[in-house]
Amino acid sequence: NTGETVDFTNAIIICTSNIGSRTLLETLQKSNSLWEEAKNKALIELQHSIRPELLNRFDKVIVFQPHGLENLSKITILLLTELAKRLGKKKYILQWSDQIPMLISNKANIPGMGARPLKRYIQDNIEGKIAQEILEGNLKSGDEIHIKEGWII
Repeated sequence: NTGETVDFTNAIIICTSNIGSRTLLETLQKSNSLWEEAKNKALIELQHSIRPELLNRFDKVIVFQPHGLENLSKITILLLTELAKRLGKKKYILQWSDQIPMLISNKANIPGMGARPLKRYIQDNIEGKIAQEILEGNLKSGDEIHIKEGWII
């Protein structure tokens, strides 16, 4: 804390939560359930989970539709591209086939948890293995790193 006053007049603060996500998924999995019904049940769970005096401070509550595997695959591509850029700064070249993002999405997907498990999965199973190879001296600057199906445990 530097004691400075900050003007939040034009600030937008976004908070996210998985409250109601399980209810949302369970409701949507019923063949005759509609989005509005699932959304309303999730909002009711939110109201039971957060004290009214806090919830009323939010101008808007938005319920997002759960990610499908296609969206998770696109997010995986973004995460891998971000990793490739970071590795590129150290002169490593990260490559993967078109099948890898969907494989990662299938393995990492935890219904109701959104895209967060993708990042953890990539950190644990891709970044961790690359870091280990670098530390063991098996990879050096300028090397190409190919993500293979065998890495996707």
